[in-house]
Order: sequence, then C-alpha cells, then structure tokens
Amino acid sequence: SNGAYTTSAFDNTLRDDKWSSRIDANTKIGLISGYYFFDQYALTNPYPVSLPGFAIAGVGRAQNLNIGFTKSFGPSSVNEFRVSYVRNRYGSTPVGGVGVKLSSLGFVEGPGTLGIFPQLPAQYEGAPNIAFNSFSMGTPGGFSISYNNTYQVMDNFSKVLGTHTWKFGGAAHYDQITTKQYGESEGNFQFDGQETGNDFADFLLGAPSGYQQGVQIPFHTRTKYAGLYAQDSWRARPNLTVNYGVRWDASTPFYEAFNQMEALIYGEQSVVFPGSPKGWVFPGDPGVPITIAPTRYNNFAPRLGLAWSDRKRVV
Repeated sequence: SNGAYTTSAFDNTLRDDKWSSRIDANTKIGLISGYYFFDQYALTNPYPVSLPGFAIAGVGRAQNLNIGFTKSFGPSSVNEFRVSYVRNRYGSTPVGGVGVKLSSLGFVEGPGTLGIFPQLPAQYEGAPNIAFNSFSMGTPGGFSISYNNTYQVMDNFSKVLGTHTWKFGGAAHYDQITTKQYGESEGNFQFDGQETGNDFADFLLGAPSGYQQGVQIPFHTRTKYAGLYAQDSWRARPNLTVNYGVRWDASTPFYEAFNQMEALIYGEQSVVFPGSPKGWVFPGDPGVPITIAPTRYNNFAPRLGLAWSDRKRVV
C-alpha cells in the first residue's frame, strides 16, 4: 500500500445502446436497399482528477445511413450506385462539481470585471480546477466535443464483353471535423507552497502561486476527395488472365472553413490583413489557397497484373 485511499459517490459505468435496420426492395427499376446504424454510449469516470466527486463522462453517438440502387442492363451489364452519410459525435463533459456559480464561491464574475469570466456553456460551469503539489480537485480543466460528418457518393459499372470484364467507377466524399475545446475556460489555480512552505496552507490563505485561463477557438477542418478508375480483366487464354487499369485520385489538404489558418511566405505582405508582419500571410492572399498547401490533380496510378494457372491432372 502507498498510504493513499480514495472513494467516490460516482460509479465507473458504461452504457452502450445500439441498433440497426435494413430494408431491400426488388422493384421493376432495380434493387433498392437501405441501411441505418445507431450507437450511443457514455462512460463515466469518477477519477478524472485526484479527489473524488468530480466525475467526467465520455459520451458519443455514431450514426450511419447507406442507400443503394443496383440496376441490371441485360445479362452482361450491371450498375451499382450508393450514397452514404456517417456522423460521429464524441467528447467528454463534466458531471461532478457542475451547477456551482463562481459568484457563490466569492469570486467576482462577468465580463469587464477584475474577476473571472467563464468562457463555456452555462451548464458546464462549476467549481474551478485547483492543483496542489500532489493532487487536484474541481471540475476537470480540459474537455472537448467533436462532430465528424462524412458525405459520400459512389458508382460502379461492370460489363462482360466476350473474354473481357470491364469495370468503371468513381467516388467522392466531403469530410467535416469540428472540435470545440473548453480547456481552462473558467480558470485553473495552482498552489505550491511558495507563501508558507505548504501548498494546502497557501490554499487556506488564498495565496495561489499561479492562475491561468484560456479557451481555444473551435476547429472547423474540412477536406474533399474524388477518385475515378477503369480496369479490365481479360481472359487471354484458358489458363492466363491479364488485369490492367488506371486510377485517378485528388484529395484536398485539410482546410479551415472560416479561413482561420496562416502561413509564412518570406518577404510577402498580406493584403487580407495588411497590418500583419511581413511574411505572415493568410488564405486569400496571392498564392495562398484556403488549403494553404496546394492540391495535386495529377495522381494517376496504373496497375497491371497476371494470373496464370498451371493445370495439372491430380490423381
């Protein structure tokens, strides 16, 4: 034993609820199918900080919707079309210690004052995080919530023509990642004993050695992708199949939806923010796309394969 003992009024619990549904309809115009998946979960951790009573919950919800349409054109041709949507929301939120107004703890509170201005949604306001030399208490100093969305469309066409099996198709998707950070948004106090030689005595006197507060701006990152392909599987001989084709891909570097990014180009003066230091440029400046890095559109990937069978009689 290390001489330490802790307990908590909060259980370490996990709840995970999921379900899915699928439907297929063979109609006169082709096969229509749909699939939906739902998963919601929450994990409560009673010890995100040293002292119990300030639990935090890891929460998430994942969803997937997929709709497909398959159509045959005679005995040798078929087309498959699909659209899909994937959403994933996940993050962590305080459970213990919330519901306490900083003003009820004796702090002056609000913008334009010399006190503390909480920079987070009201439902998360609570006891501020306090760090000692060997333990801490209060609502966790950092938590975040992320929202991910992916929209995708794809199509594949296949046709058998003699000894050839041709396939053509493509896909495109748009990805959104939005993250909201709430780290240290109502302050973090540090007590290390610099006033009395004892960290807890400093706390009782109200003499912190440090205080920090801040909140990160939300991230709204985005990217786009498109790809096309064509290939043939040619049965050149009864024991030899030749596969050949080509694929083209283009993917944008991740960019910020509100252009909250910057780059360095030596000697260039920004026209978007003329008051910025020379060399510090932003999307919209000459030669600076919203993706900062350029997008490559010449990504071609040829492929060639051989499949040969040495047919022997097995006795």
